[in-house]
Amino acid sequence: MLHMPIVLLAAATMVGGMRLARLEVPGAVVIGENVWLKCDFDLEGDELYSVKWYKNNVEFYRYQPRDRLHGQMYELLGVYVELSKSNASHVFLKRSDLNTEGTYGCEVSSEAPHFKTVKAEDELRVYVLPKEPPIIEGADSMYEVGDRVNVTCSSGPSKPAATLSWFINGEPANATFVRKYSSIRHYSGLQSSQVGLEFIMGEKDFDQGRLKLRCVATISQVYSSGSEELIIGDRGQASGSHHGST
Repeated sequence: MLHMPIVLLAAATMVGGMRLARLEVPGAVVIGENVWLKCDFDLEGDELYSVKWYKNNVEFYRYQPRDRLHGQMYELLGVYVELSKSNASHVFLKRSDLNTEGTYGCEVSSEAPHFKTVKAEDELRVYVLPKEPPIIEGADSMYEVGDRVNVTCSSGPSKPAATLSWFINGEPANATFVRKYSSIRHYSGLQSSQVGLEFIMGEKDFDQGRLKLRCVATISQVYSSGSEELIIGDRGQASGSHHGST
């Protein structure tokens, strides 16, 4: 899977004896994926009154053991609670969209006579991955020593914008060859990335009579995809050998 969840752990919070040991909120999920939220607490002998979950300070789930229906959900944009998989310590969101992104908090309260409350919160981000690998445009079918190479790599709409990197014959391109452009913003809230590569061909740029160009798009730790490898030779032939994705 492309998804690599980043788990943020809230520092333990203590009021009297009761403590909230850990809050687990995935740092990032890919749009459409489900989400597990965990609130790990120790009552230290107190009786549980309620566990409440909030998104951006608005309550969306409440667990009260004394109620006939222990778990209750409240409609909130982007928060899709599945009650059958949610309880005092976990909340399960069956899917995610762009509105799911936000700051999630857990609040635990004890019964009388102490009426203690502990809470913590962490941020959840929602990533949208490009539908296709990046593409290279602007290449000629043949280059000779002294020719100017001027090509552009483009990555499709994503959130956040993909970071694009150039490789020449398998090695990172010289930074002075790279032309950075501003990302293109779409009405959907997504962004497309573009980066240029411009240099004068030298004899050392041909590897056994061929020039290989490749562009790789990355988004944090959750996505990496390479363009088609563009192979150009003295015979005026260009072909794509493979797509790369991890």
